[in-house]
Amino acid sequence: MAQEIHITNTGSPDVLPLRKVYAAAEAGILTADIWKTYPLTQAPDAHQALESRTAMGPTVLRPE
Repeated sequence: MAQEIHITNTGSPDVLPLRKVYAAAEAGILTADIWKTYPLTQAPDAHQALESRTAMGPTVLRPE
């Protein structure tokens, strides 16, 4: 079951401290919804998708 995590500095009791977020990431239980991944050589294409608003979510550049 997915749990939504909100990260803020408000100190609210329903917000996970950043150290717990890091621990979840290290344990492999933290996931991210990524719309598309581009190789770094295609950075102009990624930028165009974001600028033209055709990107349907988070876009990631990855080193090759």
